[in-house]
Amino acid sequence: MSFLPGRDIFLKRSELNAPSNGLLAIAVLAIAIIVAAAFFRAFDGLFVGSTLVSQAIVMVSGLILISQLIVRRSAFKARWAERAFSVAFRWFAIPGLTLIGVGMAHFAWIEGPRILPREITLIPFLYLLVTGISLWLRAILALGIDNLSMMYVYFPHEGRLVDSNIYSILRHPVYSAALRVAFALVIWNGSAFALFAGMMAPLTMTAWLRSAEDPELIERFGDGYREYRARVPAFFNFHPRTWPVLWRFLLIGNQ
Repeated sequence: MSFLPGRDIFLKRSELNAPSNGLLAIAVLAIAIIVAAAFFRAFDGLFVGSTLVSQAIVMVSGLILISQLIVRRSAFKARWAERAFSVAFRWFAIPGLTLIGVGMAHFAWIEGPRILPREITLIPFLYLLVTGISLWLRAILALGIDNLSMMYVYFPHEGRLVDSNIYSILRHPVYSAALRVAFALVIWNGSAFALFAGMMAPLTMTAWLRSAEDPELIERFGDGYREYRARVPAFFNFHPRTWPVLWRFLLIGNQ
């Protein structure tokens, strides 16, 4: 049994356990990295604020690609049947996630004069970075790679119900982790452009949830999910009573 929940079924359904498909996925990932990095290198510095435009283009492109995993589900299942998830994950999720990853790294070098002194941002930077990475790792171990890859969209009968305490305070702990790391890089950069881009990140993520992932969850769970969405924040919960739950999850996992 794998230490990572859902690993075996994910590898089977994504077909990444086949050497040829695994190599193809690596090639897609590498091409996406090269294209994103080359785009940033060419576009940044063209005009004042061009670094913000390039950031928006790459991040939104990544989210649009990932959304195709959901919104084109019926068309892919009609064409590819049991292989629909494998095809969609390879051609949409992998490049989409890669673009978002490169875009997050770009937060650290968005151009512009520093307005936040590094000596006052060191502690917030470390806090956000450490909690972001810890939350990401804990969420993967608790939720499983099959759930995080949205495999259940194509194979709902194989989806696993995850009873995790983190869901009582955050609807999307992995997205929360990504935003924490993004904010850490933003304040480490310290420029006005980076701060503006950082403020746009949760708004963009919320728009993506409302247009892509939330409708699928409402379709599956109905009014129950609507009530849950109204009660539990998506990315950050600032109520002091939730802090022990968060730190218990970060330190010992889903116990």
